[in-house]
Amino acid sequence: MSMELILTLAIAAVEVGLIVLCRFRLKQPPNPNSPRILPYGAIIILLTFGFFLTAAHTVSLVTGKQLMPKTKQPGQMMR
Repeated sequence: MSMELILTLAIAAVEVGLIVLCRFRLKQPPNPNSPRILPYGAIIILLTFGFFLTAAHTVSLVTGKQLMPKTKQPGQMMR
């Protein structure tokens, strides 16, 4: 295993751990004496987006090919 793959998988594990932590904190009942400072829902959305990017990078490291979007070529119809 290359060092890049190990680092990418470690980052993905940290992202999943932070998502679980934010989900746990979000599901706790609110305390009227101390309001929530962090918007845990928005943090979960950002971490999920980052996880998808990390997963795409992991796929490109494992296969050796960069993921490319499917684009319409001039003169061809999309199916």
